[in-house]
Amino acid sequence: MITGVVLNKENNSPIQFANVALLNNGVPTGHGVATGAAGNFSIENNGTGANQVQVSFIGFKPQTFAIGAMSPMIFLEPASVAIGTAEIVGTRNPFLEKERQAWLYVLGFILVIIAASIIVSRNGQAS
Repeated sequence: MITGVVLNKENNSPIQFANVALLNNGVPTGHGVATGAAGNFSIENNGTGANQVQVSFIGFKPQTFAIGAMSPMIFLEPASVAIGTAEIVGTRNPFLEKERQAWLYVLGFILVIIAASIIVSRNGQAS
């Protein structure tokens, strides 16, 4: 039985859901576990032929240890990922611009009709 705890090297906090996999000369054996809430793990090594343990987690540098030489406390170092800049460019859709203008013309026409009907109704009441 191989047991241990996986911690963040920068702040000693436990790393939950880190992957702990058994390897045979760098080749995965298909046996592995995820760490618990406290960063702890236990994995059986019976009959796997494994001679290494690899510990990994997204955002951290993976580490591989020989089974007999590993410490029960494994510290993973955060890995920085550099990405390039992103440029977001927007353009107006000419069809939508023409549609917006058409609606403004229709709205203006409706307002003229409403204003004219108000004037007509006032003139009809004044007589």
